[in-house]
Amino acid sequence: MSTDATRAASAVGGRWSGLGGQTGLLAAGYLVRSVGALALTVLLGRLLGPEGFGQVTVFLAVSWGAFYIAASWVLVSIPALSPGREGAALDGQVFWSALLLGLGGTLLATTVLLAVLVAAGGGVERVLPRSTWPAVAITALALLVLNALYAALQALKRAGGVALLQAVERFFALALAAVTVLALGGGVNGAVWALAAAAVATALLGALGSGVRERIGRPAVTRVALRRATRFSGPLAVSNVAAYLVAWVDILILAAFLEPAEVGVYSVAYQFFALLLGLAGVWVLAAVPDYVQRRRDSPVQLRIGPLTNASALWSAVVAVGGTAAVAMFGVLFGDEFRSGAGVAAVLLAAAALLAPYFAVVPVLIAAGRTRALMWISVGGAATNVIVDLALVQSLGIWAAAIGTVAQTVLVTVAIVLLEFGGRALARVGMAVLPGVAALAVLAADPHSAVATALAGCVACFALVATGLRFRRTLA
Repeated sequence: MSTDATRAASAVGGRWSGLGGQTGLLAAGYLVRSVGALALTVLLGRLLGPEGFGQVTVFLAVSWGAFYIAASWVLVSIPALSPGREGAALDGQVFWSALLLGLGGTLLATTVLLAVLVAAGGGVERVLPRSTWPAVAITALALLVLNALYAALQALKRAGGVALLQAVERFFALALAAVTVLALGGGVNGAVWALAAAAVATALLGALGSGVRERIGRPAVTRVALRRATRFSGPLAVSNVAAYLVAWVDILILAAFLEPAEVGVYSVAYQFFALLLGLAGVWVLAAVPDYVQRRRDSPVQLRIGPLTNASALWSAVVAVGGTAAVAMFGVLFGDEFRSGAGVAAVLLAAAALLAPYFAVVPVLIAAGRTRALMWISVGGAATNVIVDLALVQSLGIWAAAIGTVAQTVLVTVAIVLLEFGGRALARVGMAVLPGVAALAVLAADPHSAVATALAGCVACFALVATGLRFRRTLA
């Protein structure tokens, strides 16, 4: 390693060890949770079929929407506004104020969504059975408590607690779904209530056993804390609504125009994209509180060289894993879902572009540039919705995949241009191109052995080339 590189490594080593450790723990927990989510998808998909799984996915879209749109944004203020000294007491007033705001928003959003379902009448019975509607409110409130605990644990630099709760929640969901659907024959209704019970059980376990209660004290809400929480996280509300639309609007649009069985096929294909989306988002969860605290000394700045290398590595790894996932698609989910393999490849190609976006997002949040992030998020969400609505009747579930690709390209291009300029965009684009190209080849004919072999070769070549690039950088 060169002298300059050695000095640079020494300068950032201490800070990286803390941030890298937090990120590693969060990633481990999310990976366990994601594997559990994949196992749950396989279980429910095979037991309920495309139609039943489509209904379960619509339930998740609505219940997550009630929490995410109304409350997820304000919980960001808990780690971001926590004391700068590691190990210092958590600001209980900020915690309780954020939780109160989230509670009000979640209750309002749940009421509105359920009122819409009631107004729609019997027409939505095929999409979301009435027997599952109470579970929407229960799940949304459990998610609020659970994510408030995640935020508090992040502020306390206890990523291991977050990882454990994430893994436990998915274990509960898998176990309860297996009992209610497999053993008791509960069908869609049993699966939905199993997911709701898993969220409630994990929230109670976290509240009682995570140690957060001792750090936040008794409920205390003040006007000052309410203003601090809303002032900091207010602009993020729009961004989080846009993020929800990106993650779930495809499901709702498809449910409005297509049969539940087609929604189920797309939902299964989307699982791989969702897994990678969440894994990339782990970096934001770990970096935001660290960057906010470091901002007191100097602004956090990214360099285009490391970002390009990281983007190339991410794209290559996604391509290798994605090729294997698409090749195993029919084996995992069964012949009823076989038509979703090509859609999964398209979505994975979009996932290969995610690294630059998630690298820059925590920098913008820490620097208070949330309005720029807000407009980029709105543009991406609008693009997704417009493409979906324009193409869904002619292309079916492929329209949703194309919309996801379009919004991913837009937000990635916008955020690189904002932070680095046009020249950097070309560098990043060339870095991710091999991985994206491999998955595009696979999407054209996902069931062909020739296409699979070609995509695998390109993906492996990209991974080896990225490894050599890192080696040269460290030399």
